[in-house]
Amino acid sequence: MTRLISKFQFRIFPKVLLVPMLVSWSVLRGTVEETRLRLQFALNESAASDALQVGLPRIAISLYKDALENAAKAQVPQSEVRKLRLGLTSSFLAIGEIELAKEELKILEHSGEQSGEVLLHLALISFLERDIEGLNELMVELKPQDVSEENRSWVVFLQGMVAPSAAESEVLHSQALKMAITLERRADFRLLRYRNEIIETGGSEVLAANLKRQMEEFRGRPAGQEFAVQYVMVLNSLGKKAEALEELRHQLELAGNEKGIWRDRLLLLYGVLSSPEDDTGRAVLESLVETGTNHEWMGMGLRLLTSRFEVNKKITLFLDNILKLPDHKLSETILVMRLKLALELKQNAVAERCALRIMEEFPGSPQKPDAIRALAAAAWRGNPPQYRLTADFLRRL
Repeated sequence: MTRLISKFQFRIFPKVLLVPMLVSWSVLRGTVEETRLRLQFALNESAASDALQVGLPRIAISLYKDALENAAKAQVPQSEVRKLRLGLTSSFLAIGEIELAKEELKILEHSGEQSGEVLLHLALISFLERDIEGLNELMVELKPQDVSEENRSWVVFLQGMVAPSAAESEVLHSQALKMAITLERRADFRLLRYRNEIIETGGSEVLAANLKRQMEEFRGRPAGQEFAVQYVMVLNSLGKKAEALEELRHQLELAGNEKGIWRDRLLLLYGVLSSPEDDTGRAVLESLVETGTNHEWMGMGLRLLTSRFEVNKKITLFLDNILKLPDHKLSETILVMRLKLALELKQNAVAERCALRIMEEFPGSPQKPDAIRALAAAAWRGNPPQYRLTADFLRRL
């Protein structure tokens, strides 16, 4: 691990500065125990933020809770505590735990927090709950400049969802994608918009019958494929999810193993409509991530897979198998994700291998600082903790 120190040099990221600043301050003002608590807080906060950003909200929840616990012991400023609660709120929303997210926002509101970030999270809840009236009211107040630069793309995305015309909505959606700071954020926007389109699909029994007739008439041709998708979405809107999924399975059988955009589309639609208890839903998402051809849809499939299901040995094994494939479209994204998982699972050797691969295989990657932070965290969490090595890594960020 130590050979990485001299081999790679990195620019300083603001949130990483927190660690050495806390160490220096505590040496002057506090005890050794306070130093340990503040360093642990900084590492947990950084790791939680990274886990949420790369699409591991369940891991992020655990880390944010640990950071909040350490914040109380280490007497961290309330401004930092508020950031943690907002991060925890975002993590709950990412896995669909809206009520838990509301509880965190209530705590913030009781503390007098009425920032644009709180409004943004309230707007996201209104969007997810299909509260169009509430969303419109909040978006009248909420402006991009009211939130951090990192979250301004979310405001623009929501503006697009309440835009009065389809043309304006499309322009704002494109703008949000350009503003998104990561590939994972862009995948979130595409996935949420796709889900919204599915939910908004109306229909009737008559329309479903007509679409089924046209689907069968044009079977085997591009028009037939479009009728099939519309038929599935109308069935879902009528509350016939089981029939919709059955038709998707039939379409997948017809598509066979031929890779292409049509198969990707079917796999993603099945993944979106299926429930977490559906083993087939999990299998089709894994198939989309492993053998898909469309980078955007593969990314959406990965986001669904890691947010919907508990992170366990099965998922880590799946990610490890993907990383063995040559030139996979999502290699960089999955390397970062696997690195974060390795740290949480205390697989320090795996974390080091992933960090090294990121730096060697993707020399222009914006994830390099994350890789070094991960190595610092691995050294910190060693048994016994390697304090000097941790500090050496952090000084080189």
